[in-house]
Amino acid sequence: MLMQYVLLFSSLISSLAMIQSLSSTAQFITTTFRPEMLVTADQFYGVLFNNQKVSSIRSIKREEAQEFVDQVRNLLKFTAWFRTHPVA
Repeated sequence: MLMQYVLLFSSLISSLAMIQSLSSTAQFITTTFRPEMLVTADQFYGVLFNNQKVSSIRSIKREEAQEFVDQVRNLLKFTAWFRTHPVA
């Protein structure tokens, strides 16, 4: 498990370095729940869904993006915990 994390983290760092090196001549748009990716981003967008299943996009601040990523990660941890600790 640790080795998988190390390989994933290494891959992420390589991706961030590539994006940063090409950012003066290219634009990258990515979706992520990884807080590490928020560090190098210049702009952030939130995708909102309404009741008619139509999405809209709005510009958000870095803090809002970080808050969202933190909420998703906490939800995933909570869900994983319940999978390993079944309620009798």
